[in-house]
Amino acid sequence: MNIVITLPLPLIQAIMEGRKTYEMRKAIPKHLKVGEDGFFCVEKGSKRVLCWCRVDKFLILNPFKKVDSYLVDNLCVSADWITQYREGSAFKDIKLWKIGKVISFKEPLLIDKDLLVDRAPQSFAYTTLSYGESY
Repeated sequence: MNIVITLPLPLIQAIMEGRKTYEMRKAIPKHLKVGEDGFFCVEKGSKRVLCWCRVDKFLILNPFKKVDSYLVDNLCVSADWITQYREGSAFKDIKLWKIGKVISFKEPLLIDKDLLVDRAPQSFAYTTLSYGESY
């Protein structure tokens, strides 16, 4: 089952350009099928859905692992941002979602009309609509 996440526009652009290859979250969606399902990216502060990304695997980041340049480069955020995100979490391990195929939309979808999700989620929300390899 696909999900919807909210990201700032610069991070969505980094995904669509192939620079951001991982998404960092505090949880792994239980009903998402790795290698088949993925996530829709909603631009923060809007209803615009700009792309869909297949999730190829989940990794768990050890809470004691030092933040290195590989992680910074592939998440497109600073080492300080990653450290603060980890320290501010009740969950000390952080999940990395490996981004596979990315489909950018020529015309943005709308989260409420096209994905049937009321508002941009803080963490993530499931959507009953599918997307992926068959489109």
